[in-house]
Amino acid sequence: MASRQGLSPCKCHPLSHPAPALAPQRQDPPIPPTPSPTYERLREYIAKRMRMSHVDQPLMLMELLGH
Repeated sequence: MASRQGLSPCKCHPLSHPAPALAPQRQDPPIPPTPSPTYERLREYIAKRMRMSHVDQPLMLMELLGH
């Protein structure tokens, strides 16, 4: 039996070829945190009960635009 040091690599598997790269694993987007009860109350108020008046419009625009 020949020793490993005396063996030469076969031509079909040369040592100079690197192993094929694995495809990157797809990561699912992170799960967003559960909204707080305060956020839910505010969201519900804005979506269902809030009414915009002529006085509120300029104030809301200024707040959204950062003064």
